[in-house]
Amino acid sequence: KYSAKEHDDYYFDSYNHSSIHEEMIKDRNRTNAYRDAILKHADEFRGKVVADVGCGTGILSFFCAEAGARTVYAIDASGIADYARQIVECNKKSDVIKVIKGKVEEIELPEKVDIIVSEWMGYFLVFESMLDSVIVARDKWLKPDGIMYPATAHMYLCPITDDQYLADKIYWWKNVYGINMTPMIPFAKKSWLDEPAVDPIEPELCLSEPCCFKTFDIKNVDVAHLKGWTEAFKVTTTTWANVCGFVVFFDVDFEGKLGAADPNKVTLSTSPHAGPTHWKQTVLMLPSVMELDAETSMEGTIAVKQNVENPRWVDIEMDFKTDGLPHPTKRNFIFK
Repeated sequence: KYSAKEHDDYYFDSYNHSSIHEEMIKDRNRTNAYRDAILKHADEFRGKVVADVGCGTGILSFFCAEAGARTVYAIDASGIADYARQIVECNKKSDVIKVIKGKVEEIELPEKVDIIVSEWMGYFLVFESMLDSVIVARDKWLKPDGIMYPATAHMYLCPITDDQYLADKIYWWKNVYGINMTPMIPFAKKSWLDEPAVDPIEPELCLSEPCCFKTFDIKNVDVAHLKGWTEAFKVTTTTWANVCGFVVFFDVDFEGKLGAADPNKVTLSTSPHAGPTHWKQTVLMLPSVMELDAETSMEGTIAVKQNVENPRWVDIEMDFKTDGLPHPTKRNFIFK
């Protein structure tokens, strides 16, 4: 059993490889959304002080500098901060971008900030629990009238059907290079059923309109709330199908001082109906396929809490009932 410090060290070490930063920057939907949001709100960045929490290579800090920020504190606890500092120097931006290596929980800034920018979202939105650190930064440094980028986050789910998905993940063991490996099927089922899968889901596999089951107001949410919460959901199938699980995805909104009424609002979506992102979608499989008619309702609750062993992992519990089926269905997952 590892200590909290050891879990943190492992987490930050995972960002010490160039490939993860390459993947994020090459995610054009992600990077363009941040760039567009910052540059569309240049009048709110001009002459302001910004904290870029979890800055990585510093690309978002450069966008803030381009928008006219007076000072950008680019903060990262991993070794990538050393490279971010070199990138800032070779682009002659050291007068604006100040790279600080350390955890927000342990460092101090010389002044309060007007804006906090962070790309904190993980799989299933809250996996890795980086939002906790963003909230700590907010409470330590953000001015009362300050702005968070992004400002809000929304989680959605809907049932999916995909016989091919099951075939690819589980039933392919029936014939492996001509060898019957069916004893692996129960093991494969357990592996895929106990832990969420991160995969791209084709939009035509979605069987209902998405249900928004959780919204985070990043300016006001507190760390205690992130440790565990439960929300209700209800969806109605649009067609007959074999339901094999649920897909979960999220959107984040970048809003300036005008909030939801902001005409320059930018939304970054990880929906199957939007363009591809490195987050893909999260799939929560059911233990068996449900054959459901059109206009069938599925309603219940989804409970999410930080794992006791490692708070960067996520425990997920679904409890729902379905029209025409006699007993509720309960599912438990550990996202690690």
